[in-house]
Amino acid sequence: MELIKEHITLNEDIFRDISNTAADGDIIVPDKKPDILKILQVDAQSVITAKSVSGSCITVEGKINLKILYVPDRADEKIKSIITDIEFTHRVDNPQINEGMSVRCVSDVQRIEFNVINSRKLNVKAVVSVETSAGCERAINIVTGIKHDGCCETETKPICIYNTLADNEEEFVVRGNVDIPSGKMSLKELLKYDCHITDKEIKVMNGKVILKGTVESCFLFTGEDNNIDFMETDTPFTEVFEVSEAYEDALCEYSCSIADVYAVINEDSDGDMRIISFEYLINVHIRICRNTEPDVVSDFYCPGFNTDITRSDCRIDEIVCHPKMQTTVRENISIDSGMPPIDRVYNVITKAYINKTSIDAGKLTVQGIIDSYILYLSESIDSPVSSFKKEIPFSYVIDAPGADSDTECIVAAETEHTSYNINMSDEVEIRTALIINARIVRPKNISLIDDAVISDIGDDRKHGMVIYFVQKNDKLWDIAKRYRVSCEDILKINEDLDKNALKPGSRIIIPMMRKYSRTV
Repeated sequence: MELIKEHITLNEDIFRDISNTAADGDIIVPDKKPDILKILQVDAQSVITAKSVSGSCITVEGKINLKILYVPDRADEKIKSIITDIEFTHRVDNPQINEGMSVRCVSDVQRIEFNVINSRKLNVKAVVSVETSAGCERAINIVTGIKHDGCCETETKPICIYNTLADNEEEFVVRGNVDIPSGKMSLKELLKYDCHITDKEIKVMNGKVILKGTVESCFLFTGEDNNIDFMETDTPFTEVFEVSEAYEDALCEYSCSIADVYAVINEDSDGDMRIISFEYLINVHIRICRNTEPDVVSDFYCPGFNTDITRSDCRIDEIVCHPKMQTTVRENISIDSGMPPIDRVYNVITKAYINKTSIDAGKLTVQGIIDSYILYLSESIDSPVSSFKKEIPFSYVIDAPGADSDTECIVAAETEHTSYNINMSDEVEIRTALIINARIVRPKNISLIDDAVISDIGDDRKHGMVIYFVQKNDKLWDIAKRYRVSCEDILKINEDLDKNALKPGSRIIIPMMRKYSRTV
């Protein structure tokens, strides 16, 4: 007898942690920049630069990219900027962590504070939220058949296994230029740049994953006359990644973010400073998954012989559904009293955060907030650039067929295509597309057959027949296994027996005289 086994490699998320870390740094005004009179805005984005595992500790290194706008202590200039960064290190200790694990990290600046020490120096303090997950590969062998020369009774059950085939991190660079139209002034200094990815689309092919999208960019600058202006541009991209495990119709989960930005002012063909050249480093996380539904041998025996089976318990995840929702969120945002009136809006940045999720009877409820940051230009001499923030709460119920209290849910939310209208000098209407994606899985504990030993019954086996009275919940297969005879023999001698509808109290004749042959 031979157990036919199928080898399956599972990629499991063993550990997940969300915690905060602090970053602190002194920022020195570069020698070529004038003194600080007033800080207008400190904009911060965090980037993970490295991660490593040592023993039971994950070490995450990153930096916070800072764009500081300030009013200079010089009457001939309205606004200046400092573009720099401060570093941070975050450590996570847990006995579940080991050095063979793969690690994924995502970070976000939760709070930023600054203190002007003097006209040439300020201190910046930040709180960074770091989400860390660690996983590893686990191999299992499932018995899908029994190869034998004699009689063997098997019971099979289909199981659904959610398996990660590939979990890759990639990066690529998007480059472009912005030409300043002839109607606008030549550039003196690039003050600030903001960018985000929209129109994301992914396609999975055999051995390849194709990612398409657009980077929307906005550049704030001063001209030769020291006036402030800005330019917007869209840069489409298409990137192809080689992923050997990918195949058409595979389940694909992905995320992409801008890890770093480089922008500089260059001369045009006439020697005027009218070109903004930029490079974006984009990080991509691609996860290729599939649901496999093999028929697994859950039990077996050889009639006429003892069958001793060795088993082990195993946890698997079954994908239940992938709920997705997209809606447009509209909100009127008013500036605080005392702030200068709005002349022109430079940019609106939105970020979605999930606070709570719950599942009940095929429905997924997602609650969270959208942080909306509006940076605008005004005619105020003291505050030519100002910003304000508003939290927009949201709560949605999404259809999640098959989901219940026994399922686990991973939910992500993001915003795309944020637009705005200036209603009044103190109010802006924003519209943003909110996208919610979820993966709902059901963890299951199953018993897998590892090995089996077939042995002779010995002299205690009686010949003749047994009269058996059906008990509640009895199945023919269970009865046959108990008496180590084949289901076929029971059905032959009980011609009127319906194997799929045994009636409690009915009588079954079980033959005990047949000789079985087998090859162990």
